[in-house]
Amino acid sequence: MLWWIKSGQVKEQQEIGKRLAKDTSTVVRWLQKYRTDGISGLLEIKKALLVQNGKSMML
Repeated sequence: MLWWIKSGQVKEQQEIGKRLAKDTSTVVRWLQKYRTDGISGLLEIKKALLVQNGKSMML
């Protein structure tokens, strides 16, 4: 995605979404994450929070 933008292969976020089979809102969120947190922010793996019987647990 970043390479396509940098190399000028894509100009619109919609085109990135089509190429990756993702909604444009997802692409926008990824680009905002990159702008604020850089490449390390994009590579961050978040753990899901599971709520079961009123108790929260990290997966």
